[in-house]
Amino acid sequence: MFGQSLSRDEVLRRVGDISQIGGIELVELADGPERGTRAAVFRTGTGLEFTALPDRGMDIANASLCGKPFGWISPTGRAAPQYYDPRGLEWLRSFYGGLLVTCGLTYLGAPCVDEGEELGLHGRYSNIPARRLRIEEGWRGDDYEMKLKGEMAEAKVFQPTMKLEREIGARIGESALWVKDRVCNAGYDTSPHMILYHINIGFPVVDDGSKLVHASAEVKPRDQDAVEGKDEYMV
Repeated sequence: MFGQSLSRDEVLRRVGDISQIGGIELVELADGPERGTRAAVFRTGTGLEFTALPDRGMDIANASLCGKPFGWISPTGRAAPQYYDPRGLEWLRSFYGGLLVTCGLTYLGAPCVDEGEELGLHGRYSNIPARRLRIEEGWRGDDYEMKLKGEMAEAKVFQPTMKLEREIGARIGESALWVKDRVCNAGYDTSPHMILYHINIGFPVVDDGSKLVHASAEVKPRDQDAVEGKDEYMV
């Protein structure tokens, strides 16, 4: 933490309240199409800051490390869920980019007609507000953990009801975060289920010379256009 390895007691001797260093702050956005949208700002005390949007499926919008952003942000703004339009490609009118946008829960992908039903781009999930939203913060030994928890329900009368329980967490003194999801069919019948984690990394992380590095992964081109560049997918 700020270049020092400190125990719980050593931290508490130095600050009046842990919020001086980090934690979760609930706020409400107030301008333009973002107005009224709840936001939860995480700070870990290492320079890692990121913003989760409870009213947009508890997805993660802005993210930065030591002042350098690493999530791509679109020109739409972090629009409130009432601006969602399910038709065709209109999902893109409120797609703010961000570090994480979740797609699903019963369908995703390009617009199509499936069994006579018109389906728009990427499903409804990212425009569903969270219920039972709660913050859990506290010490576990010498680790201070912060967690945001909530539940999103994609529901329609006489149709499938899918629920996603999400936990977003981080620890003070660490430049890392986690997202834990549990999807449940809360309806009375079987249901289709699709989910996609749309990760949007942007400048300055993505620029000339950037390369995606990973320990192991299986890479499959999703269409013919992707096949042509599959050998340089990581650049």
